[in-house]
Amino acid sequence: MAVGPIGLIPSTPLTLCLVVLGRHVRHLEFLDVLLRVQPAPTPLESFYQRILANDADEVRDHAEGLLKERSLSSYYDDVALKGLQLAAVDAQRGNLHPDQLASIRTTIVEVIDGLKDHPDTQPAAAASESAVIAPSQRGAGTVPATPAIADVEDGEALPPEWGAGRGRSPRRWSWPAR
Repeated sequence: MAVGPIGLIPSTPLTLCLVVLGRHVRHLEFLDVLLRVQPAPTPLESFYQRILANDADEVRDHAEGLLKERSLSSYYDDVALKGLQLAAVDAQRGNLHPDQLASIRTTIVEVIDGLKDHPDTQPAAAASESAVIAPSQRGAGTVPATPAIADVEDGEALPPEWGAGRGRSPRRWSWPAR
């Protein structure tokens, strides 16, 4: 039965009523799930969900998709490490059992083994985007460029604008003692 454009008028309030019923009536929760509009999970949420499911292959596949846009160290810093921090918080709260922690550890080891041969370089697509920026615009910001660790020798002075505040002398940079 085709209702046509006139059917659009009552369909919106009826749909809204079904969503409200799904949120507040226990036996109709499935309506809330069916009609809910949620954004896609972030890479961090996807990572954590997959390590909880002990699915190293899915984590590795998801990582390889993300590695098309970022470097391996960036993936580890922004996704894997923060996902493991979520697991640590859940473990401290008592939400994860020791068996789950052991399986998370095994999954992470498998993922790291699977990604160990991946180069830790910025992908060509991301590098070409930075090359599009005009050289005159690259240093236009007020924050000086960060030198690579290899560029800073032990005890070498940092630029004055990196000091803790105005009027203070630049700090000396050194490796932390082990």
